[in-house]
Amino acid sequence: MKKTFWLLLVITLVACVGTPPEPTATPELPFLTLTPLAATENPINDLRAEIDALNASLHALETQLAEQGTALADAQGEVSALHAQATQTTIALTPTITPTFQYTPTPSNLMWVVAQRDKVNLRRIHSYNDAGRPIMVIQEPRIQYLEGETFLVYIPIILADGGDRYYEVYGPRGAGLYVRSTDISKIE
Repeated sequence: MKKTFWLLLVITLVACVGTPPEPTATPELPFLTLTPLAATENPINDLRAEIDALNASLHALETQLAEQGTALADAQGEVSALHAQATQTTIALTPTITPTFQYTPTPSNLMWVVAQRDKVNLRRIHSYNDAGRPIMVIQEPRIQYLEGETFLVYIPIILADGGDRYYEVYGPRGAGLYVRSTDISKIE
């Protein structure tokens, strides 16, 4: 057994020493793609030049803005001086009320009336009945004349549904609305 062991050992050693090892099949490393090529253009320098140009234009704009701010401050100073001068030179007028009478005749199709009830509600046309007469309803929100107030109405009387008589209001409030003839009286 000793001889067999020694024999195997010698054969193994001869086998190992006698044949050169074969190289393993490994792909080549991509050294060409990892190393940068010598570039003729340097993008960092181009960007720096662009940044420097922008900084120079920014400086020019800031200078221009400062000059305009100074001009604006000067103009505001002039306006303040002119305002102060204008307030010193104004004439203090004392208002006096002098009545001026101007006759304006009432047109022939209008008449002055006075409200005869506490609250005279103005009305509007809601619809028309089969006979073509208007059906009147109180205007909402309510427009009213108080007792004693005077206003103008158109002269032709409007016969409404149910036989009520109305005048169309000219003004000063509620122009285009209607007032019952029983709620007003004519001013002579």
